[in-house]
Amino acid sequence: MIKIFKIKPWRPTHINGPIAGTPVYKPEIIGKIIKKAKRPLLIVGGYEYDVDIGNGKTYLDLLVELVKKKKIPVVATTEVAKTFVEKDIKPVAIMSVSNVIHRVCDENWKGFDGKGHYDWVIIAAMVYYLQSQMFSAMKHFSYKWSKGISLDRYFQPNASFCLANFKVEEWKKAINDIVKLIME
Repeated sequence: MIKIFKIKPWRPTHINGPIAGTPVYKPEIIGKIIKKAKRPLLIVGGYEYDVDIGNGKTYLDLLVELVKKKKIPVVATTEVAKTFVEKDIKPVAIMSVSNVIHRVCDENWKGFDGKGHYDWVIIAAMVYYLQSQMFSAMKHFSYKWSKGISLDRYFQPNASFCLANFKVEEWKKAINDIVKLIME
């Protein structure tokens, strides 16, 4: 048997085929990618968004800061839409992640603003198995124009880049480092 990865997916039954994403051990790599993105799109779900990541902030608070500072368009699922609106951020859409990814994979879709495809689709606070399916769709149908990044703490083999399987405290530090680098 040929070993493709040095790291195994968080879910051991996740077998993704010959094309696999890159697990990132140094969070600054993901931070630099997002910082250099020309047309990023952030999709925020309702899973573990209320986790305390330090300094009295939740994961969602950190994502809100990022969106405000960098003006990244955000798609909020129904679980978190109210929070964004309460913090004076108007999501470009409030819809399910599967609906958004379906649009991202459509080569004729020109984005929520009509200016073209998003180069990086960043998914955060989403259930593992749902992220897996969304990144799989992107890997097969939008690989020519969009790449995917997961900000959650588990290795997603279908994402172009994601954090390696981090322990909770490692992930909290990593997500803080990523956002800090992007906001510099």
